[in-house]
Amino acid sequence: MSEIKVKMGTHKEPASGRSVPEGFKPEYIGEFLLTAPMTTKHSGNSKWGFCQKDGTEYFIKEFLAPKYPDEDVDLSAEIKNKLCKACNDWFAKKQVIYNKICEAANGNIIAPYRFFKHKSFFYIVTEKVPPCSLTFESVRMLPPQQKHILMKVITACFSALASKGIVHSDMKPENILFKSTLPYQYTAKIIDFDASYLASDPPFGDNVQGTPEYYAPESLLASYSKSDLLDLGITEDIKLTPKVDVFALGIIFHEMLCGEKPGFDNEFTYVHEAVLCDAPITLNPSIPRKYREIIGNMLKKDASERWSAAKVFNHLSGMTEKEMIN
Repeated sequence: MSEIKVKMGTHKEPASGRSVPEGFKPEYIGEFLLTAPMTTKHSGNSKWGFCQKDGTEYFIKEFLAPKYPDEDVDLSAEIKNKLCKACNDWFAKKQVIYNKICEAANGNIIAPYRFFKHKSFFYIVTEKVPPCSLTFESVRMLPPQQKHILMKVITACFSALASKGIVHSDMKPENILFKSTLPYQYTAKIIDFDASYLASDPPFGDNVQGTPEYYAPESLLASYSKSDLLDLGITEDIKLTPKVDVFALGIIFHEMLCGEKPGFDNEFTYVHEAVLCDAPITLNPSIPRKYREIIGNMLKKDASERWSAAKVFNHLSGMTEKEMIN
């Protein structure tokens, strides 16, 4: 079985110095030395931790499913072969997606470094982003020019992903990490492509993944069965494109600028629900007018009318310092 291998820089990081539980023995997962137990905290259907290779520390994630059947498990050959085929098909599909992400990587997209099978499980290894004092909650306190730079960096990442037909599909604040470049200067890194898919091969029904707070309207509709959609009077196919991510970024940028999500009537739970029902969305008036115009176009109900990440980037790039403030 082949695996992804991406050329990385030669920067060396010292060992992290994290405390290791008593009794834990470092072990190799493939070519990577796991120096502390992995955790399932905030990880969904996976475990994660940090590992080392040649003096450099990396992030590593173990997928809990799919899993190859153990050699001694009491299953028929037919069932074992079926389970193995499902694992191989999953790996091949993921590999295509991860290769596209690697092609889009621009320094701020944390693309796979290795994607491989070890024993019964699959693993992905990526660059480790050093801890940063800047949190998502504190971004709104940055000077206007610095917030503007971060929004441009993030949008450039999604423009690059869209150019390769990649939909992240689980864009949320937790999947944006910040890195200090100079004193009081920051950049953004986009992580966690577990739920990503090709726009040419989107999921549907129960396979639609993501975080409801940042769903696009079409993501919710795609999660419905065809019979449910017919009950709603929807007969056309639901298309999931990179503009799914643009909708999520519209909510995220609103939070970056004022510390809260766009407003909507309290009969709804999420922004996408209000948008689907054509209910008014309120953008905080403290946000400069030009940003409100951009975010409004990022939150369009109809994906065909919603701006692309490239168009958002172009409009951000054309803003003056005065427009960043007023």
